[in-house]
Amino acid sequence: AVTQVDEGLIFQFRYKTKIFKKETVLGFIDSFRKIVSEAIEYPGKKLSEIKIISEAESDRILKKFNDDLELE
Repeated sequence: AVTQVDEGLIFQFRYKTKIFKKETVLGFIDSFRKIVSEAIEYPGKKLSEIKIISEAESDRILKKFNDDLELE
């Protein structure tokens, strides 16, 4: 849900705890925050040009993916 206040917008996120872990949802929220911040700062930028995750997080994901492939 989104609520408009004098200072801006307040976002409330609801999720099913049986499906998602709190850490996962916090990661989604962080990504959403990055997208919105970047879109506000650079309104002409395409969404496809916005980096959602950091370089370190990207490296971590790729390493885990590659490690999982080696186990197969």
